Amino acid sequence: MRRFINALLFKFLILLVLVGPVLAGDSGEEIVVSATRISEPKKESTKYITVITREDIKSMVTTSTNAGDLIEKMGLGHIHKYPGSLTSKITIRGFSTDTMGDPFKGGVLILLNGHPIGLTNLATVPVDDIERIEVIRGTSSALYGSQGMGGIINIVTKDATDEGLHSSVKLTGGSFQYRKGYLNLSYKTDLLSIYGSYGREKSDNYKVKDLGVYNNTDYEDHNGYISLIFEPSKDHKFFGRILSWHGWDIGSPGPLYSPSPHAETDRLKTVYEGGYEGIFGKLTLYHVIDHYTYMDPDWEYKSKSNYNTEGIDYNKSFNIFNSTVLIGGSYNRIYSEQPVAKPNQPKADHINYALYAIIEKKILDRLTINLSGRYDYYRLKVLPTGGIKVNPSTEDEDQFTYNIGLRYALFDWMSIKGNFGKGFRVPTPLERTGNYTTYRTWIGNPALKPEKAYNLDGGIDVNKGPLSLYVGAFYYNYLDKIISYQVKRNYYTYKNTPGARISGVEMEGSLELAEIIKLPISLKPYFNLTYLTTYHLDRPENGEKRITYLPDWVGSFGIRASGEKFWFDISGRYNGREKVDDWNFYSKTYGQIIDKGGYTVVYLSMGVKPIKNLEVSLGIENLLNRYYEVVKDYPASKINTKLSISYKF
Repeated sequence: MRRFINALLFKFLILLVLVGPVLAGDSGEEIVVSATRISEPKKESTKYITVITREDIKSMVTTSTNAGDLIEKMGLGHIHKYPGSLTSKITIRGFSTDTMGDPFKGGVLILLNGHPIGLTNLATVPVDDIERIEVIRGTSSALYGSQGMGGIINIVTKDATDEGLHSSVKLTGGSFQYRKGYLNLSYKTDLLSIYGSYGREKSDNYKVKDLGVYNNTDYEDHNGYISLIFEPSKDHKFFGRILSWHGWDIGSPGPLYSPSPHAETDRLKTVYEGGYEGIFGKLTLYHVIDHYTYMDPDWEYKSKSNYNTEGIDYNKSFNIFNSTVLIGGSYNRIYSEQPVAKPNQPKADHINYALYAIIEKKILDRLTINLSGRYDYYRLKVLPTGGIKVNPSTEDEDQFTYNIGLRYALFDWMSIKGNFGKGFRVPTPLERTGNYTTYRTWIGNPALKPEKAYNLDGGIDVNKGPLSLYVGAFYYNYLDKIISYQVKRNYYTYKNTPGARISGVEMEGSLELAEIIKLPISLKPYFNLTYLTTYHLDRPENGEKRITYLPDWVGSFGIRASGEKFWFDISGRYNGREKVDDWNFYSKTYGQIIDKGGYTVVYLSMGVKPIKNLEVSLGIENLLNRYYEVVKDYPASKINTKLSISYKF
């Protein structure tokens, strides 16, 4: 299969190279990105950016329920996904959000409309309320601070776009008794725009090829979203948004070797944001509430975790000496607690103050230079907590990060991009200053250094007529990786290790064939690929040099067709081999690091508009009906289908 994928991509690249010189015209509609803080067309940015557009989302909406599904199907990174409503880890360039969704940890930062999203479970952001997703690859701490080592994922939610009053309703049913209802309403004038939606979905236990029903994989959730924008003039805009998602009775089935037939989770995420954008700059205030409960009645066990993320961000851009200059500052606080009689860890407070600046200069319409820098100050607190023995304490940390970006336009349609920058991940309050005892004693390490990553990347970006292509490479020097270790029996602490070297190549492309062979419909093949050439630890603790849970290949490929009354998309996602821990206590390799093979999943989506306001769509996941495991010993669903009917009023 791997040879087949390689051959397919190689032939597709040859096709692009052959037709590229004869293409003519502009690259079509500009895609403006905002996650770089300076809004500009995607092709003019010095960063390598992938945008999941509204067109992409439409082609995948029948086979996707949330933001995590979209990123998975586009092949933008490795996804660590468990059964139920949970996307727990996303990996970009070898760096990941934290496996358990801890907002203090991770090497990839998740944003919602440009601000931190709190817990990183992307199943809590429904697909129907997403306008686009911007994925910036490379160190981005100079833009947003801690965790911006591998990159940034910015999810942009919908606002009202069409003048007047509009609404739509969508009903979906599918395999394993899946059912979903969704309703939205929008109203827009020159002065005011309102967008609101509500959705609810439920699914029973799914089936696995050759194994049958995978018990306790059912779930139920509902969500609501509202956006309000007031524009008294073209120079002033006030905005407010609320997004809320609640999932309950979410099955947590456990691995095949140790099933948990009655374990369940309950998750709640609510995001409040508001602010101003105009000639006086941009001000954003946000508050994110995350509640997580895990229950297993068979073991009489229950745990709760609450996280509150709040902050303010202000920046102002202006032009001086033919340069764009942006200066800003931010405040962010994350407070965590476990509101149970005997918590597993103490309350913690993570407070961050930052100042940042960006200067972008264009020289002779060919060369763009982007310089960004940021100073972060952190106060890390462990607080008094009932139910456990804890010594409250406080530690401070500061960091300065930077990024230098260059873009040189060889032609109007071809440019070379490159970046050198520093990213970091600050130690958590518990890693740095914790001193508490539950069933173990944990002692923080005041000498612990922040994790750091120095990144060099570059590539060629082509946007000519129907052709869009990026080919590039990257290299990371990853230092001071933080790990926990046992000092003596039931006594644990943390330390820095040398880190790792990570390098690889990236390719992304699409070609609108209809503009070349003059078809009456759109016909667009596309692909996205990341291949890691080096991903080794400098001094491994267990003798295994290769970084675990990191596949060598990740990619997607497909072809999309659309016309006035139909659309069709067939795509595949390939996840390469990786090293993983074997926790199966019945296995001969229990406790060892073993090889996990790669897999390919194929998706099919199609839709028709039989009448003006009616759309019928069909989605099929795992079209080839393969057995595969995203996470070892947690098998994914067999082939399953969804049928949707939507009507616009």
